[in-house]
Amino acid sequence: VGQFIIKALLEQGADVHVTHREGRDVSQLPGVVQCHAVDYTDSAAMLALLREVHPQIVVNAAAMSALGACEKDPEGAEKANCPEDLVKAMATEASGALRL
Repeated sequence: VGQFIIKALLEQGADVHVTHREGRDVSQLPGVVQCHAVDYTDSAAMLALLREVHPQIVVNAAAMSALGACEKDPEGAEKANCPEDLVKAMATEASGALRL
């Protein structure tokens, strides 16, 4: 899903920032995409990034969708699918941002 969102935003002329886990290979993303290694379960790190970037739109495309993995790790699935720290950071700082 994320790759299609990135493509659509770039086609609209948007500045696109992407968060990813530390060590994740982001080399396949278009060169104009600004990548930030940050743990979205760390509200302080997300808040710092939101303050740096000042987004107009925030899209969370991260998810744990494999049913078996969710059943084996329900706590991890909830953290991935209901990112409380990201929401807290957005509520604290992203004034004026459209929240999706």
